[in-house]
Amino acid sequence: MSKLFDGPQTAKASRHMAEACGTCTIRAMCLVKDLEVTLPSHMHGTRGGLTKPERKKVVKSLEAGDVAAAADLVEDVWRRVDETLAEMAVNASGYFVSPEVSGFLQEEAS
Repeated sequence: MSKLFDGPQTAKASRHMAEACGTCTIRAMCLVKDLEVTLPSHMHGTRGGLTKPERKKVVKSLEAGDVAAAADLVEDVWRRVDETLAEMAVNASGYFVSPEVSGFLQEEAS
């Protein structure tokens, strides 16, 4: 499962994130089904990722072979993720953080 991520991570961490992160769940399903459905890496671990009900809908669509329905659901999530990320800043490590956290980190640094 560690192949699902951009950057070095252990298999244990990868398994944990695949269970917790909708993006990783869908990437895993796409790999298992050998489908070419790509997700932007910036979706990984963000609060704009798939909710559990959305994840179930996408997985059911993929299992049924209805890639178009799954793609429509994922497109909706992409829009939400882009809106979420527009409100966030990138910290020094390259992770997206909320405006509140970003302000706190800047205060701590000065």
